[in-house]
Amino acid sequence: MRKYLDIHGKNLYNKYHKKLGFIDNGIIDYKSRKITSYIVSDGGIVTKVYIAPLSNIEYKKDEIVTGSSLIPCKKKLIKKNYRYTVEGILGREVVNEDGRIVGEVEDVILNHITGDIKAIICKRGFFDDLVQGKKIMLINDNLEIKEDKIIASKSSVEIISEISFNNDFEEM
Repeated sequence: MRKYLDIHGKNLYNKYHKKLGFIDNGIIDYKSRKITSYIVSDGGIVTKVYIAPLSNIEYKKDEIVTGSSLIPCKKKLIKKNYRYTVEGILGREVVNEDGRIVGEVEDVILNHITGDIKAIICKRGFFDDLVQGKKIMLINDNLEIKEDKIIASKSSVEIISEISFNNDFEEM
């Protein structure tokens, strides 16, 4: 399990250890609640964008490797479908069944091998996060992702005061 923001910005290599670019975003399939692919930028002067299917991604000791070629993609297509990306839900408002604001999406917790989104981390404000902890909302049938907000039932909310994930790629 990894937080999306721990994977975002990491370099992606081919099987010959040649750097292909860095992970810039992820594509979400809302129906299956999975990240299906990463969006990879080459970081050049005229930035090119590619799609790397998650099924071809392997996590080595301290690098992320793809076993296949990247699929070229137009930036316009990504901008047009931004709401289907991980970056598109970061900062999105989270409300409960009564319409009261719970917070904003700060990060996504996923199974980095399968792409399954397991939970979202919700920020509520600096002092609330510091005193009461951040909210983790488990992804289940009671969490509805809409175009402009996320609706959560009370059963999908868990408050924790400390979030710690191992950032060491060795355990991937």
